[in-house]
Amino acid sequence: NTSPDTLAFRLPPSPFVRKLGRRLDPNVPRTILDVGCGTGRNSEHLARLGQRVLGISNELSEVREAVRRHDYLVYAECG
Repeated sequence: NTSPDTLAFRLPPSPFVRKLGRRLDPNVPRTILDVGCGTGRNSEHLARLGQRVLGISNELSEVREAVRRHDYLVYAECG
């Protein structure tokens, strides 16, 4: 599938989130708020590093997609 949504999902986490992930100790989990989480690619990366993540977005369709893809994470729509 080559829809824009599918291609976006295949993108790696943002450079900032990759850098942040390298600084976080997986033995000391933190709760991270992912504002503007979109479909959850950065949230998923941080969760895989042992962090607790809450993703929020004002786009209900993106929140629904994030929940569908990452049902083990917490997402909320705030719009």
